[in-house]
Amino acid sequence: MRIIVRDVNVLYERGLPDERAAVNGITLSVDQGESVAIAGPTGSGKTSLLEVMAGLVKPTSGTVALEGADGALRSAVGLVYQFPELQFFEESVLDEVAFGLRHQGVAEEEIPGIVGRALERAGLDPDLFLGRSPLSLSAGEKRRAALACMIALDRPFLLLDEPSAGLDPAMRERLVEFMLSMLEEGQGLVLVTHDLDLADRVVGRMIVLSEGRIVADATPDSIFRDAALLERLSLDPPPKYWLVNRLKSLAESKVPELERLLLPSIGRHLADAGHR
Repeated sequence: MRIIVRDVNVLYERGLPDERAAVNGITLSVDQGESVAIAGPTGSGKTSLLEVMAGLVKPTSGTVALEGADGALRSAVGLVYQFPELQFFEESVLDEVAFGLRHQGVAEEEIPGIVGRALERAGLDPDLFLGRSPLSLSAGEKRRAALACMIALDRPFLLLDEPSAGLDPAMRERLVEFMLSMLEEGQGLVLVTHDLDLADRVVGRMIVLSEGRIVADATPDSIFRDAALLERLSLDPPPKYWLVNRLKSLAESKVPELERLLLPSIGRHLADAGHR
């Protein structure tokens, strides 16, 4: 199964003085079982592209389709927004997670078990959260509840918008474990993120956007080594890549600074010895 985006454009405020292109001539495909991160500066079109891939935003031109399966694109994709409270409308976490299941016609007696397992996998204790209002949850708990809604539906593709935002380190680790287990089970993952360290740990492919266009589509390792691209788009690579890129830059053009950074005490010792 594959999501295919062909020459897609998305214009906002079309025909008005403030018209702008959020997505500009993008063509790509994502296979089930593939893990992809979409990165880029603020306003580069990341979330708009994610909404197109989820079937929630209709392109101004171009097409988006599901290949290799019957049914609509939206039935194969689950999307969790950066601000999950925008998705909530039920009075309890139980009913919120169960909404999609009921809409699909799942037998009522099966729903509590499915919901409980989804909450556990998302890192929420069913005994503590089933009866609570979704809007009473903390920011991190809301994100996990929204994730549980999509886990319960068990769709082939999961799309996540800034999934690590608002999570403490322990919950971030649980998120990583969940995403890796999801990939092991053959689901597809697409995540929009500024957290490039998360992308480095989870995905095998990275798409970089700028002004609504794809400017890079390669492995994370390849993109993180492209210091010029990262600097141009103000992207912060994982610390290990930052260090490698910095050392390469110093080695190529700033040998004295490199010596001063790496060998300060030795340099002073030799200088002192020379004076004696």
